Amino acid sequence: MTLTLTRLPRLAMAASVLTAACETAAPNGRDVRHSQVVIDLRQLALAGQQGGPITIIETVTLTITPANGTEQQLSRAVSSAASPVTFDVTVETGIASFAATVLSNNGTALYSAEADADIQEDGFSVALQLAALSPVLMVSPDSLQLGTEGVHFTVTNIGLDSLAWELVPDGGLEVSPSSGQLGADSSQDVLVFGGPPPGEAVLVRFLSPEGELEAKVQGVPQVFAVAVTPDGAGAQRPEGGGIDTVNFIVRNIGNVTDTYSITCSADNFTCTEPSLPPVQVDAGDSAQVAAGYNADADGTLVLRAASPNAGDDGSYVITCCLVGLHREE
Repeated sequence: MTLTLTRLPRLAMAASVLTAACETAAPNGRDVRHSQVVIDLRQLALAGQQGGPITIIETVTLTITPANGTEQQLSRAVSSAASPVTFDVTVETGIASFAATVLSNNGTALYSAEADADIQEDGFSVALQLAALSPVLMVSPDSLQLGTEGVHFTVTNIGLDSLAWELVPDGGLEVSPSSGQLGADSSQDVLVFGGPPPGEAVLVRFLSPEGELEAKVQGVPQVFAVAVTPDGAGAQRPEGGGIDTVNFIVRNIGNVTDTYSITCSADNFTCTEPSLPPVQVDAGDSAQVAAGYNADADGTLVLRAASPNAGDDGSYVITCCLVGLHREE
């Protein structure tokens, strides 16, 4: 038995029930039908909503009451995407009443439907009208990726009457507006900006008297990048050669803190410290690194600032010490 709900005007839902059942006998001698009832709550969402809308709908109950038999009460959980809900049922032949109720995540009855059917043969049908009982909160999409500018959630009342809603941000998020009132079938955009550090996510709560739900806000993507100065320039070795120190700047041009290992290699030079301590640099900041070297002959010394993070393009090179006419291109 398949129950498929389709949207009607004024937030009512039409339902048709079809069976493909095997016939057996109940203990009282009456025939029974074994069937499935499928309720597709996705039809409740308004057209045009994109990006994984979520609603406060959480549970569907189905009550079957035969005229001469035992009442059945079934319940199924609903996913945040309001996917189809399937019931396996056994119904005795004769008159039976069907009642469906859709509940929010705080137990409020959001939709209901009732119908009677005379079940005598395979292929019987039951027509239901699932009607809204109260305001129903829906938010689209279920998650957002922050960018350089603000992004929007859309809050919608897919139920009746006036929906009072409130948004509770967290993790440095700012929103506008943070609350409102919506009539039936009406929507409002909520601007979201600020927010969590790059690469992190926070949840925001949308509240209503009928129930509440959570959506995710993802921070801007992490960017790892480094620049060094002087870049490609150099310094002459001291008169007569020998040990000297060279300074260069490591600048974090990404948007997250990064740690750079400093290494050096040389042509006719030796580094007095072959592997310098790692340098931690906050996003937008820079650090000065001093490297000692011993100039034995004409040559080139190359210092590298390298990060292990993906996207930082490995090593960045600076030629910092040139001797004579030799220069690394």
